[in-house]
Amino acid sequence: HVHDQNGNIQTFVFIIGAVCLYTSFYRTRLIPRWISVWGLIGAVPYVTYALLRFFDIDSGLFFLYLPLAVQEMVMGFWLVIKGFSPDAIKKLDETH
Repeated sequence: HVHDQNGNIQTFVFIIGAVCLYTSFYRTRLIPRWISVWGLIGAVPYVTYALLRFFDIDSGLFFLYLPLAVQEMVMGFWLVIKGFSPDAIKKLDETH
């Protein structure tokens, strides 16, 4: 039974890490805040689906993964094309 739930446990670990990352990005403004907020909002349906699967209530709601999946791709493209905000990096350097 533990082996069957391994993927669900990994999903919860992923969501905890994602929420920490998006919160950090939101606070530091390294990327636009709308991308960070989108990630935080997208984590809610993602974890909802993971909870449904954890309790074996899989009702075909796999599309709940989509908001966060699309956000991850948008964030990736943003970082490749635009990178981190130079102003935010400068501000972070001044505080340390």
